[in-house]
Amino acid sequence: MKQYIAAFLLACCIQGYAQEKKQVTFTPPFDFPLTLSGNFGEIRTNHFHGGLDFKTGGVIGKPVHALADGYISRIRVTNGSGYVLDVCYYNGYSTINRHLSVFLSPIAERVEKLQYENENWEVEIIPGPEEYPVKAGQPIAWSGNTGYSFGPHLHLDVFETESGEFIDPMPFFRTKIKDTRAPKADGIMLFLKRVKV
Repeated sequence: MKQYIAAFLLACCIQGYAQEKKQVTFTPPFDFPLTLSGNFGEIRTNHFHGGLDFKTGGVIGKPVHALADGYISRIRVTNGSGYVLDVCYYNGYSTINRHLSVFLSPIAERVEKLQYENENWEVEIIPGPEEYPVKAGQPIAWSGNTGYSFGPHLHLDVFETESGEFIDPMPFFRTKIKDTRAPKADGIMLFLKRVKV
């Protein structure tokens, strides 16, 4: 009888916890159907791909939207990733938006001023949480093809704000991406680890 009571109490606790834990959702980064040109974890020449690459129809200048309520936490212009915006969201996640073409005002003017002051194209700004708040669906930049990019797209990294752990963004957008092609194995790869004895 004690086993049944313990099992019942455990089930109630688990159900209560599951009801408390809220499912996080994101607004899509674009207001058109999402298609991918790169997936999380793909093997690249010298690294694993850390985010999702969203196609922009072969053009630059599509509005990139905030995924939830939060604030812009970092602004960068780099040779590798081009124009970059980091956004910290109040739901416990943060994103990095890479290869943008243009920042919106007043960020665009702040970046340009700093570039001229430093006489350097590459800049980094860490604004305070109150400087650039964003709301879900609000345009935050324009998509582009800056940095080491081989065609117009948005590279989106998602990570847990507290731990800094990068995660696969696909679950947030799975229902918004039209997937019409079944998986097909092109090959198999084995990794052998040499052990010293």
